[in-house]
This record gives sequence, structure tokens and C-alpha cells, in this order.
Amino acid sequence: MVALFVLLTIIALLTIDYFVQRSDLRKAGATVRPAGTESAQLAPAVARSPIRIDKVPAGVFVDPGHVWVQLEPTGTLRMGADSIPAALLGRPDRIDLEHEGTQLRRGDRIATLSRGTRSLTLRAPVDGIVTRVNAEAQASPARVQDDPFGQGWLLGLAPRDLAPALKRMFVAEEATVWAREQLQKLRDFMSAGSANSQLVGATLQDGGAPVEGLADHLDDTRWKQLVDEIFPARS
Repeated sequence: MVALFVLLTIIALLTIDYFVQRSDLRKAGATVRPAGTESAQLAPAVARSPIRIDKVPAGVFVDPGHVWVQLEPTGTLRMGADSIPAALLGRPDRIDLEHEGTQLRRGDRIATLSRGTRSLTLRAPVDGIVTRVNAEAQASPARVQDDPFGQGWLLGLAPRDLAPALKRMFVAEEATVWAREQLQKLRDFMSAGSANSQLVGATLQDGGAPVEGLADHLDDTRWKQLVDEIFPARS
């Protein structure tokens, strides 16, 4: 009998404790904000990350003129600008492309990227015929900066004499090493300029360029010098 009384007492106490805790939780729930609400209100606007210019995707060949090519299953090439042109120019507001059916020789213009009064000309790394153009990139030039090796591609090309052209390009680890050398060139150039451009050079130490581009930090003379430094004359 005593054991039964003790058992009933324990059950009663547990029941009372359950309802007390439940009441406390309801009160707390009425005053506590949903998880993450306060941090979301206090969090500052997220700044866009610098453009990575020291990375080249696997399977992509890069020409010294900063045009990449990728062989497609059909035997044609897909071509575009690597990360350097958008790093120099900033977010393009206009792209002019050669038309479908155009016959190109190595060194011919394939595209002009423009932003304001500044522009960069990209040249064909191989002979061939333009088979298609990326109208989406023309309509949304920012793709060249946001996704240069993907949605920012520029032209399709049916190549001629591809093998010797590929020998002049960089691929795999060699392409990454070359991209880092280009990054070092930019660091050296910006560090030798004004205090403003030196500050930009500090951003380059992390392997990226400011999203607004280096052109905004250079006068016309220095801009021309930078383009001549980064885009070598064809031999």
C-alpha cells in the first residue's frame, strides 16, 4: 500500500512539473524572435567578393592574349575572355562580337569589351570560322565578369590548324602558373602608381581584383601602359 502511494505521488509530481515547464516555454516563445532574425537585422550588407584571376578551370586552354578555348565534342571550339579583361575593365556595359560565318585569322579581332570610354580588344588565338555567338552575353555583358569560363563565353569557332595553336597556349597546372604570373604583373604595376592604385594593389595580394575594375583607378596614360603590359603584341 505504501509503495502504491509513493508511486502515485511521483506520477503527480512529474505531471505538475510537465505543465509548469510547458507554461514557461509558451511564455518564452511569445517573446523570443525566430532564430536568425536579430542577426539578419544587424548584419551589414555583404560586399561582392573580388574577382579571382589566379584560377583556370581544368581542360581549358588559355592564350597569352587572355582568350580561352575549350574543345567541344563536335570538334568546334568555344572561346571567351579569361578573368583578366574584366579585372582590368570592370563590369562591361557593352560587348561587340564578330558575326557568325566570319573567317578569322590568328590575331584578328573577335570581340571588344567596353565600359564607359574604356575598351579592350580580344583577338583570335587560332584560325577558323565563327559558327555561333553568345547573344545572351551580348545582352547581359556582366556575364563576362561574373562567369567568364561559363555563361560568359563569347564565340564558337570551327578551327583550322588547331594543333600548332594549342602549343602556344597554357593548360592545366601550366595555365594556373601563368595566371599567377599575370596577377604578379598587375601587383607590380599598381604598386608603382599613385597611393590610390597602391591600395588597389593590396587587394591583388589575395589573388583577386576589385569588382569595379582597375581602370577606375588609372588615368588615360597609365591605362594604356597597363593594357600594353598585359596584352602583348602578336608574334
